Amino acid sequence: MPEGYDAHGRGVDAAREVLVLASAGQPIPAALIEALRAAVLEREDVRLALALDGGGPHRARAAIELAGMLAEAQGGQKEREG
Repeated sequence: MPEGYDAHGRGVDAAREVLVLASAGQPIPAALIEALRAAVLEREDVRLALALDGGGPHRARAAIELAGMLAEAQGGQKEREG
């Protein structure tokens, strides 16, 4: 699945539509805003970050997973730049 897409492929589509409407000076429908929000909240990194707010026994696991994801993403970025 391409980076930036949620499980249903809606994330990028909703983002593009918001940008198209905004650049044309058109109002952004509430349903489109909700679709964008839902798509972002389905991302694994976002879910893990939200789990850090909740506390509880799974907080450390979520922190480790999120740290690994960020470190891996940073390593990949350095490889592409290098």
